[in-house]
Amino acid sequence: MLPACINRQLRGFTTTAISLKNKRNKVLKKFGVDFRYIIPKNGPKPPTESTVTYPQTPEHLTPESWVKRGDMTRTKPLLWHCNWVMQRDARRRALGAHYGPVSLRLHALQYNDFLPLMLRQVAHKEYNTLPRASNRFSPTNRCVITSRPRGKKRRWRVSRIVFRHFADHGQMCGVKRAQW
Repeated sequence: MLPACINRQLRGFTTTAISLKNKRNKVLKKFGVDFRYIIPKNGPKPPTESTVTYPQTPEHLTPESWVKRGDMTRTKPLLWHCNWVMQRDARRRALGAHYGPVSLRLHALQYNDFLPLMLRQVAHKEYNTLPRASNRFSPTNRCVITSRPRGKKRRWRVSRIVFRHFADHGQMCGVKRAQW
């Protein structure tokens, strides 16, 4: 039995089960749904010029400029974080800070029940034209020294391993090993 939201989208489409590798699609395969027929290939496109609701992405935040750190004469990308994952995360944070106010307002308009449906649909369409990497919830908090994504001490922004090393050697201010 398919969920009602998928049933509405499937009317008129032929569905075939496909074998996909990731876990999410295995669940969808159980229902016999091929989502290639549901989701349009060409999604919403951002406008070419800057508008009131859609500020243009600054040149220094484009992926090409970001990996060369603004120096477009470089032939190779420049790594200035401890690894590429951390550098990509830093770019996502910068994009989230740039598009944050616009995203917040469009999201509020989109889910405001007092507004007419047409206005909410326009806000939804505008919200979907924002860059995917500009989501303020997508960045992962990582250790600033090793870029480890799990086991962080949030107050110091380091992983538990680095934290223990620094604490044992007296390099963390106000922290010492517990003794009893």
